[in-house]
Amino acid sequence: MKSTVKMGKTVKEAVDKALKVLNADEKEVEIKILEEPKNGLFGLIGAKDAVVEVSIIEEEETEKTVKSSPNKEETIFEDDITEEIIVEDTIIEEPVVEEIAMEEASELEEIPVEEFQAEDFNTQKAETFLMDVLDKMNIKADVESQYLEHSLSLKIVGIDERDTGIIIGRHGETLDALQYLVNLVANRHSDHYIRVSLDVNNYREKRVKSLENLAHSMARKAKKYKKNMRLEPMNPYERRIIHSALQNVSQITTTSDGDEPHRRVIIKYVKK
Repeated sequence: MKSTVKMGKTVKEAVDKALKVLNADEKEVEIKILEEPKNGLFGLIGAKDAVVEVSIIEEEETEKTVKSSPNKEETIFEDDITEEIIVEDTIIEEPVVEEIAMEEASELEEIPVEEFQAEDFNTQKAETFLMDVLDKMNIKADVESQYLEHSLSLKIVGIDERDTGIIIGRHGETLDALQYLVNLVANRHSDHYIRVSLDVNNYREKRVKSLENLAHSMARKAKKYKKNMRLEPMNPYERRIIHSALQNVSQITTTSDGDEPHRRVIIKYVKK
């Protein structure tokens, strides 16, 4: 039985997309609604597209269906029904680690998963969610996606400089928050975990180089003045970059100090 899974803001829209792909009309298919659409908070957070599976009915099955149910009713789409979403604040506590090896493990740990296909509708949900967010922010841009093994890379391109700054935020805080939300959307109600990375105009690559330059500059000062240098608070990913950049520098060690979100790297001078 030939079938396809499609998404849409309404059930009807999703079905229409599937019918177009299958080159069939509604009387020739079987429609299974996998997920009902939800508006979510402000039409954004928690919003869900409709997901349907549409299968072409084989000729023999069609004949049997006609004979047994000559007066079968047509499918009714309840597109106009909305559902109120109650959003509760969720506090996520993560263990704070001191050593670079522990921070690397925290950043790189992944849940074992089966190989997924690029057509998996959960990745489509992530892209749709991101485009909806940009639209709500009145930001004109395109999204390029690249599917890798167990991961999805999304890049925001074709965006002007001012809007790029809005998306990035202070030291990438807004970009990180948006990436977190996209990951939630991609993996909600899914048995196939994928890691979604989000970037805009190659910001993350530029940020890595900037942090590495900062690390070496502060290490030189620590040696020159023979004193410890405290950096500004950073997230675990950026702290790991600092640790890695200086792990082989003589007379220098690095540790992390403080509690999230004010945890920072201390570059320490060590006498010979």
